[in-house]
Amino acid sequence: MVHATHVRAGWPSGRRLRGTAAAFTTAALAATGVAAVPSTAVAADPPAYRLVGSLQTQLGCADNWLPECEGGLLAQVGDTSVYALTAPLAAGRYAFKVLDGDSWEAPAWGANGSSAAGSPNIDLGLGGDAELRFTFDTATGKTTVTPVDDTV
Repeated sequence: MVHATHVRAGWPSGRRLRGTAAAFTTAALAATGVAAVPSTAVAADPPAYRLVGSLQTQLGCADNWLPECEGGLLAQVGDTSVYALTAPLAAGRYAFKVLDGDSWEAPAWGANGSSAAGSPNIDLGLGGDAELRFTFDTATGKTTVTPVDDTV
C-alpha cells in the first residue's frame, strides 16, 4: 500500500479533490449535451399467478397449456399470501400447474407445491360438472381445489 506523505501545494486533496472531480464531470457532461439524471425506483409488476394446463379451454382460453392466457388468473385474497379463482369445470380429467407470469420461463408449481424443474402436474378428476375454488398459497407453494357447490 502506498501512502502519500506530501501533497503538492495548490493541488486539491481529499474531499476537495472529490468535489472538484464531480464538478468537472458534471461540466463535461453538460458540454456534450448529456444530462445526468438521478435514477428513480421502478415499481415491480405485481405477481400474475395463473392456472395453466388442460383446463384452460374451460376457463375461456383458446387452447390448453397457454401460459400467456389470462383466463385462469388468480386474484390475491386480501393482504395474504393466498391467491384464488372460482370457476365452473365440466366433468373430466385435468392436469395443471400454477405459473407466476405469462411464459414458461417463470416459476411454476405442480403437485405437492413443488416448483422444481420437471415436477409433476396437479391432477384433478371430476365425476360431474362443478363450480370449484382453486386456491394457491405462495408461502407453501401448495394448491387446493374445493367444490363451491355440491354437484361434485
